[in-house]
Amino acid sequence: MRALPNLKQLKKSIDEKINPYAAMHGGEIEVVEFKDNILQVRLHGTCNGCALSSVTLEHGVQEMLFQEFPEDDIELQVVP
Repeated sequence: MRALPNLKQLKKSIDEKINPYAAMHGGEIEVVEFKDNILQVRLHGTCNGCALSSVTLEHGVQEMLFQEFPEDDIELQVVP
């Protein structure tokens, strides 16, 4: 049985693949917790309250997670 990715792996992927693009627009996505295949993230800077943040999460973060961890059904949850 294959092990699920851990919090450190998920944080590294988001920091390396998503946050550089978010930072170009004054934002950041913080990885908060990973439990029961739910990855909790917090939006900072211009990402927090941005009308396009749902697009970034779905087509940026979710797509990257699917590419990096295709065998794992990881759900994103934004927390305050």
